[in-house]
Amino acid sequence: VILVDFWAPWCEPCKQLSPVLENIVNDCEGRIHLAKINIDENQQIAAQLRIQSIPVVYAFKNKQIADAFQGVLPQKKIIEFIEKVLGEKIKKDNSAFYDEIKELISNKQLTQAESLLEEFISENSKDVIAISMYLNCMIESSKFQETNDFISALSKEILDTHEIKSVIANLQIKENSSKGPSLNKIQDLYKKNPKNLDNALILSEKYFVNQMIENAFELLLELYK
Repeated sequence: VILVDFWAPWCEPCKQLSPVLENIVNDCEGRIHLAKINIDENQQIAAQLRIQSIPVVYAFKNKQIADAFQGVLPQKKIIEFIEKVLGEKIKKDNSAFYDEIKELISNKQLTQAESLLEEFISENSKDVIAISMYLNCMIESSKFQETNDFISALSKEILDTHEIKSVIANLQIKENSSKGPSLNKIQDLYKKNPKNLDNALILSEKYFVNQMIENAFELLLELYK
């Protein structure tokens, strides 16, 4: 399906509609394509379609006009228009898949989770939730280089999302933690000298990284008694 947005530089409503269309089309992940035609530069096409006012959007399916709308519609109405032409929902309900992945991760079945996520992302390349899950799987498996490589290939649009920013912060913590002594080693050092503040702080960080939250808080409370 191709949406054709007829506009002109002097048209203020066109400027309102354009970014809304672009955002919706981006969510369609290739199922919908957007073309923009300036009627001042393409008067013959506008005349053939009998366009009298803008903005107007035509939907083409199988090389034929499937539907059209005129003016600035609310985003919800535009989505309904596209879904009617497309014959399916723009956003799919992937909650069951996400729940399956969360269960695998909680059971430490990281390899299986990674495999399912790789297949899913290959068909849903802009699904930020799936991408963040995949990256966190690799982080939990200490695949720091692979994680960094994957992140470096992401678009700015995806990198700017809250989910991916959170993953990057988690990656930095895990990477820094992996460079120091192991959890067992730092525990031994702390037991030998509990008054060493540096070792105590490193140990508390290790606890946080390993999701041993209660241990981390107990240690911090002990330090600041």
